[in-house]
Amino acid sequence: MNDLEDLRRKFGQKVGNIVQDSPLLRRDIKRLYARGVEIRRINGRDMAYSRASTGANQAGLICIGSLACPMDKVLFLAHEAYHILYGTTPLPDPRRISRESYVAMAVREEVRAVIHETKVAEELWEAGHRLAFRHMSYLASYLRGGYREVSSMIERETDTVSGSNYRFYYQKIYDRAA
Repeated sequence: MNDLEDLRRKFGQKVGNIVQDSPLLRRDIKRLYARGVEIRRINGRDMAYSRASTGANQAGLICIGSLACPMDKVLFLAHEAYHILYGTTPLPDPRRISRESYVAMAVREEVRAVIHETKVAEELWEAGHRLAFRHMSYLASYLRGGYREVSSMIERETDTVSGSNYRFYYQKIYDRAA
């Protein structure tokens, strides 16, 4: 079974059809499967998260909620793929990195993941897919002001997992490790 067939089996035909219209995401999916990253559906959720490595799978794990619409599932996958494939933020270790440095690194990576997600959204928009307001606002901000504009949006937004702003979310992660 190839990677696109596996995604269709886990997330449905619509998700597979949307993925086909994004060369950037197809490339990332090939890389994820080549590395052995597990992509899993989580029932009853409208969110996604990833782990660079887990006890069961050292290559990484991406979980995407079953309640999200197909377009959100695809863009969640693009976002989490960035974290797994290109993310550089280490686990918080108070002996090696200060709280401020860790939070700054994590927020920068979050901005880059959103930009990656936005580039996939742009490919899908150009292929004729409709985007939700949230994704269109990211795209407009990215086209208007690039990294700096998206960064200021992220500073004001809340994380979908914790419900708090990104800076506070990463501060809590650091504090738990300390």
